[in-house]
Amino acid sequence: MNLEKNKQKSQGVSLQGRDLEILGFCLEMKFSDLENINSRFFDAKCEDMFAARKRIQKLEAGGYLKSVMMLPGTTKKFYIATKKGFLAVQISASQKIVPGVLTKLSLVTFEHDLGVLKIRRLLEEQKRATNWRSEKLLKAIAEANTGRLRRDFLPDGLFTSKQGKIVALEFENKPKTEAQLREKILRLKAIMESHDAPFVACLFIASTDNLKKKIQSITDINPSRFIVQSMKDLETPNAKTTVSGEYVKPQEVGELNG
Repeated sequence: MNLEKNKQKSQGVSLQGRDLEILGFCLEMKFSDLENINSRFFDAKCEDMFAARKRIQKLEAGGYLKSVMMLPGTTKKFYIATKKGFLAVQISASQKIVPGVLTKLSLVTFEHDLGVLKIRRLLEEQKRATNWRSEKLLKAIAEANTGRLRRDFLPDGLFTSKQGKIVALEFENKPKTEAQLREKILRLKAIMESHDAPFVACLFIASTDNLKKKIQSITDINPSRFIVQSMKDLETPNAKTTVSGEYVKPQEVGELNG
């Protein structure tokens, strides 16, 4: 342990509690960008993100983070925790399960994962979600045989609503047939109605209004268990547009009946 500390200091990095939280966040969510790190761990009102930027640069120079560029035509960086970062978190986490390391990001799922990252930030900023558990963390728990969720079907995340209810998140950002959506919704419904269910409600976030309407037409089978919003609804929490164009206050996730 002392050797590890000396090694870290020799590289100009002495890990602080906040550093370990940043590394843990990147492991849990697969990756993060500077904006999310600044909003979560530094001063969200600081537009130049100077402090966050400098600290991330140090963590990357020390070998705890690795930056990758995923958006064509831009130099925007996304950060993933390295094996060294994973080991640092694992040592500090003691008995807690730490999600494993990703060596690279998937082009296939990147847009979806970025959307989930944004949804988590917005829900937490709006005080609608706490105690977030990402799909990657849920998989790690399931693999350790300590979770109740099936390994082959996990939501994009679980969180606690402000009313104290455990809610599943599903983000849909690509077109699906009605049959595909119905199958997923019926599986979620069966889980919620099972004995000792791991969650009691499900929040669907759709990338477009058309996809939102398609999901709503199916979740009407059990409206007390499901709430469906578009990403636009989530970004404008004080009002949302109905099919008729009228503005209404959005339903809170916690208002779903258990």
